[in-house]
Amino acid sequence: MKKNLTIIIPFCNEGDRLRRTIRNLTLTSSGMAQFIIVNDCSDDGIDYHELLHEYTGKYIMLHTKEPSGCGAARDIGMQHCTTPYFLLMDAHMGFPVMYADWYKKITALCRKYPNDLLTMRTMGLTEEGKVRACYQHSIGLKWMPAKKDSIYNVLCGTWMRDYDWAAGQCAMQIPMADMALPSNIMPTPIVMGAAYAGSVAQWERLHGLRGLRGYGFDEQFISLKYWCSGNRCLCITDLAAAHIYQVPHKRNYCDYLLQSVRVIKILFNHEQQKRLLERFFGYFPDMQKVVEQADWSMEEEENLYLRSCFMDGYEKYLDNVVKILIGTENENSSK
Repeated sequence: MKKNLTIIIPFCNEGDRLRRTIRNLTLTSSGMAQFIIVNDCSDDGIDYHELLHEYTGKYIMLHTKEPSGCGAARDIGMQHCTTPYFLLMDAHMGFPVMYADWYKKITALCRKYPNDLLTMRTMGLTEEGKVRACYQHSIGLKWMPAKKDSIYNVLCGTWMRDYDWAAGQCAMQIPMADMALPSNIMPTPIVMGAAYAGSVAQWERLHGLRGLRGYGFDEQFISLKYWCSGNRCLCITDLAAAHIYQVPHKRNYCDYLLQSVRVIKILFNHEQQKRLLERFFGYFPDMQKVVEQADWSMEEEENLYLRSCFMDGYEKYLDNVVKILIGTENENSSK
């Protein structure tokens, strides 16, 4: 039978967690899903082909040439995807028994909403495989570290906390009135929880996570792309994936900050970039020389391409993000 969904899993030094993840997804999908796993320069000495020997022939393993981060690794996997739909997951996840119908539900919704990015609620998962409480999607923003500097908060998605979907708007002020959706599907400002799905064609049209290198901001980045292109991020409220939450592997603070600059350079126009970077350098003055000496030609090229993909008037939505940033800064400085 022809497979319609590919599960793409980037990993680095995950060990047996990766095997348990593939085992869970294979069993709960009844073998219907295709797997692409991307080894992002693991150096733990484990032979991952041997670790996954029982699944030989059921997955494709790719390797990055240098440590690239989740975003770049996911895009590498997407380049080898041959099914119409994808599901991105981390290597320490799975679906609880009560959601064993996830495969049928996700593929059906991908067909119904081919231009949108789908996500779901999330549940905590222990190393022993025990599932913990289920979290409402988007409230997961509270997992982000609390920082006083507003540029960090904005790029981490904290600005998206201030939304009221019932009133038909969020921080970006995107109108929701015309969204006729069933009760188990709700718009969400950002996909979080590391499990999101959609059509490969739409992902490729928006260039996915192209331009990101290293850790951080991939979910904020892709969410803004979908909204600005006139599409949506939708949460499947009656579906949840379980996730072991952990500190990111090999996180370098300078690289992490540069990742946020990449998001600014790729998504925002020149005036918005200027305002955002002024705030950024105010908080991180040591980064100014690093940023000014870097080559941003690829990001500029990507910015130009995305302008052709985004809907008319999209800049006003990003203007609202910038305004919230400035407003947060002024509020903090007045206290």
